[in-house]
Amino acid sequence: MKIKATILGTLLLLCTVVAGQTALLDGKFVFTMHQQTRSYQVKIVEEGDSVHVHWKIYHNFHWQAGKYAMGKTSIENGDALSWLQPVDGRIENLKKNETFGFVSRQALKDLHAKGWFLYNQTVYRLNTQNAEKQTFRGMTLLAVIADIDPTQMWIVDNESLPLIARLSNNPLGIDWLVE
Repeated sequence: MKIKATILGTLLLLCTVVAGQTALLDGKFVFTMHQQTRSYQVKIVEEGDSVHVHWKIYHNFHWQAGKYAMGKTSIENGDALSWLQPVDGRIENLKKNETFGFVSRQALKDLHAKGWFLYNQTVYRLNTQNAEKQTFRGMTLLAVIADIDPTQMWIVDNESLPLIARLSNNPLGIDWLVE
């Protein structure tokens, strides 16, 4: 009887943990940096009022994994992308103004209201030159271009996760595509 109670308690605890999580994305980030390509399996999960980006990659004959954690302030009002390189086994708690792989909800609201937003002290404007509508998993992509350099982003028009589905021409030499 004691064993059944322990198993039941464990199952209830697992259900509670899983119920508190909402998967926002389960896909692959393909990074290109200085003509090298790395594909990371990524799962973006909302846990309470925070978002965690779980990543893993098969590299040098074994799996490496880690996580980026962002709090509510980052998700709602962040104004900077984190460029921290993934490190095996590390949980990176990002600064209160940083996001990883997506822009804040406020940045998306600014893009809709003003036609531009500010991120990493750079203005990104809606690119109206590209009349062709693009989508990501059935959702509209908003194309933006930086004022000061040739960086272009394609952002999913989704308030729950304004994912940067594609980034190109980045002067840091780091571009990506989400599959």
